[in-house]
Amino acid sequence: MVTDHGSLLEALDAARRLARARRIALAWRAPGGRWQFGVRSRDDMLPQTEQRLSQDLMRLYEATAQRAEGWPRLLADWRAARGDFETFVLPSGTEGCFAVLYEDETRDESAQAHSAWLALVLPVVAGLACESERSGAHWSGTQAVLESAATLWEAATESDALAHGLRVIRRLVDAEAAAYYERSTPAGPLRVRHVDAETDLHDVLERGVPLDADARERLLAGDVRSVVGRGPAELAVSLPGYQLLAIAVRDHDASDALICLVRSDTAPFTELDRATLAMFCRQVAGVRENLRLLNRLQDANRELSQTQAQLVESARLETLGEVAAGVAHDINNVLGAILGRIQLLQHSVREPKVLSALSKMEKTISDGEGVVHRLQEAAQVRTRPDRVQSLDGLVRDVFTDCENTLRNRTQIEDRKTVWITEFWPTGQIKDPRGDLRAALRQVLMELSACAPQDSVLELQTRREGNRDTLRIVLVTPDASPGWSWDAVPGLTQFHRVVQAQGGSMMLNQESPMEHQLVVYLGVADPEASSIGAMDASRSPMRILIVDDDIEVRDVLEELLDVDGHKVSTAADGAEALSLFKPGRFDMVFTDLGMPGISGWQVVEQIKRQAPQTPVVMVTGWGAQLDPARIAASGVDRVLTKPFQWLAVLEALNDLTVAGTADSGH
Repeated sequence: MVTDHGSLLEALDAARRLARARRIALAWRAPGGRWQFGVRSRDDMLPQTEQRLSQDLMRLYEATAQRAEGWPRLLADWRAARGDFETFVLPSGTEGCFAVLYEDETRDESAQAHSAWLALVLPVVAGLACESERSGAHWSGTQAVLESAATLWEAATESDALAHGLRVIRRLVDAEAAAYYERSTPAGPLRVRHVDAETDLHDVLERGVPLDADARERLLAGDVRSVVGRGPAELAVSLPGYQLLAIAVRDHDASDALICLVRSDTAPFTELDRATLAMFCRQVAGVRENLRLLNRLQDANRELSQTQAQLVESARLETLGEVAAGVAHDINNVLGAILGRIQLLQHSVREPKVLSALSKMEKTISDGEGVVHRLQEAAQVRTRPDRVQSLDGLVRDVFTDCENTLRNRTQIEDRKTVWITEFWPTGQIKDPRGDLRAALRQVLMELSACAPQDSVLELQTRREGNRDTLRIVLVTPDASPGWSWDAVPGLTQFHRVVQAQGGSMMLNQESPMEHQLVVYLGVADPEASSIGAMDASRSPMRILIVDDDIEVRDVLEELLDVDGHKVSTAADGAEALSLFKPGRFDMVFTDLGMPGISGWQVVEQIKRQAPQTPVVMVTGWGAQLDPARIAASGVDRVLTKPFQWLAVLEALNDLTVAGTADSGH
C-alpha cells in the first residue's frame, strides 16, 4: 500500500528537494506487517507510473536481500541508469529500502554530495512512520530536521560537523543535551570535544562522561551496542531525574569516541531513539573519516605546492650557487695574494710587534678561508670530505657540522656547557677516506654528552714550532676527581686514526679543573717552519707558474724565489705550453680556471710530454674538485687557495723526494 501520511510525504519532499532529485521512493515493513511505500516526484505522477516504480523497487530489494542470481548486475544497472539504491534494517526489526532518481545533469554531483546523509535520514523517516502508526502520535518538524541534517555533510571541518551534528541528533530524538567525547590514543582518557545543551547539563557534561567506567569500556570495546543509565546510581555524575543514552562511534572496527544523549526520566528513550542514534553515530564516523581524509589531501596538496616551490627555489639556488662558487674562487685569489704578502713580510721583518700584527692578520685570512670554504660547500652538489685541506679547516668544518647538535644538547639536557673555538692557521693534511673527520666528530659529540655540568670546552688549532696541533681543553667549574678521558669511548678510535696520519696524542691534566687532549700532526723538518729555510739536500729547482691572476702569480713567484728557486711564469695555458719542454722544468704549478686552455688541459699536455714532471694544481675550487678526476688527470698535489707557505714547502719536499725515488729505480 502507499501511505498517505502527510508528515511522511513532507519529509520525502524535503529530502528530494535537498538532494535535487527527480523522484524519491521509500519502502519499509515492520516486523510481521505489510510493506508500505512513500513516493514523491518533482512533477505529477500517474498512478500506474507510481505503481511501476514501487514494483521495481520491491523487485530490486528482493533480488538484493535474497542474493538472487544476477543481483549485482541488476543493482549496478539501476545505479548506473537511475540513481541511488540502499537497503536497511533497524534495531527494532523494521526493514526497508529507498531509491533516489536524479536528473541526468545533476545525478553524479547530487549522488556524491547527498547519498551519505540520505542513508542516515531516510531510514529514520521510515522508523518514525512505523512508530507514529503504532502509537497514533503525530510526528512533526521532520522537514526542519532533514534540512539541518543536510548541512552536516556540507561542513568544512570536523569541528563544525560535530557541533552541528549534535544539534541535529538532539532534535531527532528530542533530547535536552548531547555530548561528544573522544580520546586521542587507544589507552587515553575520553575528553569532551563538543557539548550541545541549554541547561545546567552543559557544565555536567563538560566535566566528563556521565557514565561509570565499566560501561564506558564495554561500549568502546564493542561488547554492547548501547548503554542506558538512569539516576545517580548508574551514572558517574549525579543526574537525578535524568536518563542517558550512550553509543560508541565506530571507525574502521575501532571505537575511540562516544556520543551521549540526556533527557528527562519522564520520557524514556525508545528503541527507535536507539536506532536513530546508532545510525547517526555511523554517519558521524563516515563524515569524520571523510573530513580527515580531506584534511590529509589538503596537507598533501600543501606539501606538493611547497615541494614545487622548493624545486623552483632549488633551481634558483643552483644558479645562485654557481655565482657564489665563482665569487668564492675570486675571493680565494685575493686572500691568497694577501696571505702571500704577509708571509713575505714575516720573512723580512724582525720587529716583535709587527710580527705579532702579521700573525693576527694571518689568522684573519685563515678565518676568511673557512668562510669561503663553507660558501663553496653550500654551492656544490655534495661535500667532498676526502679533499686535501688544512688541519684548522678540517676541525672548523667538523665543529660547524655538529655545532647545532652540540649547542641544542646543552639546552635540551640543561647541561649549561660552553664551547669556545680558536682556529689558527696550520699546514695541510690528507684525510682520503674521511676517517679523521668522522673520529673527531664522534669525540666532540661524546665529550659534550659526558662533560661535567657548567664546563667550558675549548677547541684550538695552531702551529707550534714544527708541528700542527689540535688541542681540546675541558675546564670544569671545580675539581672533578671522578672525571677522566676514559669517559669518552670514541677516543681509542680517534687515537688509531691520528697514528695512521703519522701523528701522536697526549692526555694532560694541567690542574684538578683542567683536562687537555693534545694531538700532534704534520711533523716537518725543523728548518722548514720559516721562509727561506730550504732543505739543504734539495738543489734549487726550475719551476713554471701558470695563473691568469697576476697577484697570485707574482706572490707565488716571490715566495719560491726567496726559497732559492728559478721561476718562470705564464699568464695562461697557451703561454705555458709554449714555454714547457721536456727537461726544461723540474716542477709546474698551474691554476685550474683560466680562459682558453684550462688547467686540466695544461696537466694533460705536460704529462703526455714528460710524465715524471710533478704538477701541482693551485686553485680556489679545491673544495669542489672530484678526487677521482684528480687521480685520473695525473695531478700530483692540490693546493687550495689561499695556500700556506708551509704547504708549498711540503709539496716541494714531498714531490722532490718522490721524484728522486722514482728516478733511482
